[in-house]
Amino acid sequence: MNNELTQHWKNNLKILDVAFQPIINIHTGTLYGVEALLRNFQDVGFKSIFALFDAVYKEKLLYSFDLALREKALKKYTQIQSYKNIKLFYNLDNRVLEMENFSAGTCDQYEKKAYGSQHHTSCHSTGH
Repeated sequence: MNNELTQHWKNNLKILDVAFQPIINIHTGTLYGVEALLRNFQDVGFKSIFALFDAVYKEKLLYSFDLALREKALKKYTQIQSYKNIKLFYNLDNRVLEMENFSAGTCDQYEKKAYGSQHHTSCHSTGH
């Protein structure tokens, strides 16, 4: 089975964006990290983020889509001036584990590519 993203999903990825919600340390008042939040899902024809991920999942492209979205988030994250001193929290649809092209350890590979070394990205399940 081909798990490469179709042109349709590549085009959607160009429109989709990531916004960062700051996470503040309540004891020090300093920035602890940022949570990557998906934006513009309505602009690609979905009523919710869950509907978008359901559509990608049904096409068996969820893992490939997640990798491309993760790379986009990491690229934008590294534009934050203090990114090396804060954590990135990335919500993960746990159905990626069901995809036949799933490969463990890709978070580490993408971090090394983005930072030149392993950093501190946290992936959390969306509960899907």
